[in-house]
Amino acid sequence: MFKRPENPEYGSLFLDIRNKVFYRYNGSRWENLITSVHIGALDYSALPIPLKTTNLLFFTYSDGQRSVYKNADGLEEYGITNIMSPNEVSYINLFINGILQPSVNYKVEEGKLTLLTENVPMKGAVIILQFISIYAT
Repeated sequence: MFKRPENPEYGSLFLDIRNKVFYRYNGSRWENLITSVHIGALDYSALPIPLKTTNLLFFTYSDGQRSVYKNADGLEEYGITNIMSPNEVSYINLFINGILQPSVNYKVEEGKLTLLTENVPMKGAVIILQFISIYAT
């Protein structure tokens, strides 16, 4: 019997194979992300239709000194200039110079990215925040 994790972190995922529901932990409770999940390995058919998704990117450059970046640091010509709230999206990924960063290395709040590493990226390093939203319909 599979059970939901007892101490989930924000963004944790859980697949309830008995009821065929995919859940995401939003920081305070489990919410339905996808219902009627079909898994080929469990002898279920494929999903009947693709899920709607959005993928938004926030770009900036490191100045080699700061560990906090805000909306005003966004480069409008490359993407969005708003750092979205984790409560508004399904997933957030951070890339520094094209390398995906572990979530323990950063914190995202509405309008603010904080790097939690001891060292900051070198001057000119490209910082990209990716915001992915998945919709059930």
